[in-house]
Amino acid sequence: MLNDHIAQSSEDKLAEKELELIYLKAIETLPPRMKEAYLLRYETQLSTSESANRMKSNPRTIKNQHVKAKKIIIAYIHQNS
Repeated sequence: MLNDHIAQSSEDKLAEKELELIYLKAIETLPPRMKEAYLLRYETQLSTSESANRMKSNPRTIKNQHVKAKKIIIAYIHQNS
């Protein structure tokens, strides 16, 4: 029983690590400005308006970049996992 749990836990950790690598590769496929907007929002935790100020861009443009980036990342993950 315990060995099964440990094996499952190890498998889960490995799967999580593989998924994280796929996610990071997906981010790398984004165009540079889209990647910057995505990372500022979801990695740095800046608001859309803060990201727009930092990138000297319109908040609506940044919001559109977030939406497009998420779609690209999700599609990449589905194709590569």
